[in-house]
Amino acid sequence: MKQDPIETLGLVGGNLLASMLALEAKKRGIKTILLEPELGNIASEACNTHITASITPEHIQRLALKVDVIIFCTTNVPVVEKETLKTCKVYPKEDGIDLIANRVQQLIAAELAEVPTPKYYHQSNKLTFFKQMTDVEIPFKLYQLYPDRYEMMEVYTQEDLENFMYDIDDSATEWLIEEINEYDRFLSVSALKTEGKVYLYPIQEEILNDEAIKYIYMPAPITKTMQNKLNKFAKKLLKEVSTAGLFTLKFGMKKNRQVELMNVNPGITVGDMATHHYTDFSVYEQFMNLIEGYPVKEGELVKPSVTTVIKENDRPHRPDFPYHHYTLDRHNQLPVSIYIKEDKEVEG
Repeated sequence: MKQDPIETLGLVGGNLLASMLALEAKKRGIKTILLEPELGNIASEACNTHITASITPEHIQRLALKVDVIIFCTTNVPVVEKETLKTCKVYPKEDGIDLIANRVQQLIAAELAEVPTPKYYHQSNKLTFFKQMTDVEIPFKLYQLYPDRYEMMEVYTQEDLENFMYDIDDSATEWLIEEINEYDRFLSVSALKTEGKVYLYPIQEEILNDEAIKYIYMPAPITKTMQNKLNKFAKKLLKEVSTAGLFTLKFGMKKNRQVELMNVNPGITVGDMATHHYTDFSVYEQFMNLIEGYPVKEGELVKPSVTTVIKENDRPHRPDFPYHHYTLDRHNQLPVSIYIKEDKEVEG
């Protein structure tokens, strides 16, 4: 059912997702306000207004008074009081925010949905946490959780561990240890979650070669069995989330072909740009349809594609024409060029 018209969209976090949603909103005559502390980020030029302020509950509350809908485009979401956001709609909200912003909640939700994860140890008792930490082999990730945030560091050496111990804060309430595993392949599934159903896009594989050139293949060259397994995991996990929104689940595949959930984010993936050209409707079009109350469907592949991500001055790795070309002008860094083209090797 179509909802009341949306005039202004609030975007929290100035990343690729925010930039692409701002461009899609502009096509529909919807204004956008960006909340992002960094100047010159890749989304600021695409938005009508840029509020250069930190992402805090107070600033989100002020943004909510100016817009009809807020989309959290970042995993850096502070704890926001439910009353704060009653003035507008939010994507995702409540347990959906927990899923993208809190690794503990991701792991717990995955366990309940029987989705494989790295081995982890979660504790609210500091003494028990210290005991468990000494039993886990390096490397691993260590998280300290506070009432309003969490901090993470990767421990690869004994010195890293000593630094963590030195920084332990009495105001922390929970701790998490998560094993760091080696993966041969990296696969991701982007999904649109409505109130009653999960709609999936083709699985993508991300490959980084020795020259730091990134290739993203859609669909990923995996077996039908593996494809069905990852799609099943994505649907099982997201069906437990009560909120609508856009989610991307990233999986790591080991040498023995076992897969584990690496993270869940609100759709921040370069590979989704290919859906503009090689699926029937892009991720961003359908997300805006969801927000405006229009129908959403499975993301159907029209042609296989390969996305190449290189530094702007890396001409030797530019693919042969024809391609779709995007440039991301990153603040204080070399611009990145993104080339998206049909993957004829797959089609042939």
